[in-house]
Amino acid sequence: MKLVLTAAAVLVLAASQPVFAAAGWQETKEPGKVTVSYEMEDGTQAKNGWYWLDDDGDGVSECYYFEENGALLISGTAGDGAQTDEKGRWVLDGKVQTRGEAAGAVTDGTGNHTARLDGFQYSAASREVSEAEIDAFYADSVLVGDSVMLGFRNYTMRSSDPFLKSIGILCAGSFSVHEAFAPVSSSSVHPVYQGAQHPVWESIAMMGRKHVFLFFGLNDIALDDSTPQLYQKLVAKIKETSPEAQINIISMTYTAAGAGKKRLNNDNIRRFNADMKSIAAQNGWGYVDLATSLADGSGNLAPAYCSDHYVHQTNAAYQVWVQVLRQYAKEILQNTTGALKD
Repeated sequence: MKLVLTAAAVLVLAASQPVFAAAGWQETKEPGKVTVSYEMEDGTQAKNGWYWLDDDGDGVSECYYFEENGALLISGTAGDGAQTDEKGRWVLDGKVQTRGEAAGAVTDGTGNHTARLDGFQYSAASREVSEAEIDAFYADSVLVGDSVMLGFRNYTMRSSDPFLKSIGILCAGSFSVHEAFAPVSSSSVHPVYQGAQHPVWESIAMMGRKHVFLFFGLNDIALDDSTPQLYQKLVAKIKETSPEAQINIISMTYTAAGAGKKRLNNDNIRRFNADMKSIAAQNGWGYVDLATSLADGSGNLAPAYCSDHYVHQTNAAYQVWVQVLRQYAKEILQNTTGALKD
């Protein structure tokens, strides 16, 4: 969405925008329109994502979304479904989201939610994170999901990368939050661990891994509106058997353009992801915005990342998964001691 304003609207914008005399903010004026952008301290332009910016130097930052061309998104919807207000700030339930000493952080610059997660020991300042630390983070992680996650598991199994080999994965075709509560039987679709099906919370406990990533929705959203509530019920079961588990929600990814079926469509997926991101923030869970990185300019699963013109994904998509997951761990670790609380 480009910011295109009439000359009269420019006066309204001037009254509502951040103070552009401050370092970093830029205005490009053309007849009938104004484009607002932001130049970072290293001279690069903020673009294609969320950025925390402290306009007035009060130690409290607001989160702004900049489009691919660097334009500030004003009163619009970002690719991850989050909303911005008339000043371009992220708003959730009508409230401007902030971080800093006066207001605990709720997101980061990528659409993920990594700040003040339950269980971590936080540092007073950010630190450098090594690749080895990120490797170790995922060696203590388990990813849980459906047939799209099954594709990622197959991708990791074909890889010779020790990092990918170390990730624990529990998945099954047609698995869902709804199916997670079905009795184990010859017809159930619970992931197999150690040669047998178990309720997934039992398998997680047997694996003993601390970071749990949940990827559900594609097999749930078509059924009813209960998936967010079932997600919370599933996490409660996981915490019963693995009290120290640190929970992370991976966003539902989109369908190919025009491939949605009834309730399983990209508008509903965006709404679902926004709901889950909010629930994650409220509960101290992490949230991984995978959908945005796999989307085309219209908010669909990009053709290069879709293997069946529906929802399943290519090796190129799973390469993006790796990049997103590694960046996500880095964002967590750079603001923590790297250890979970006792």
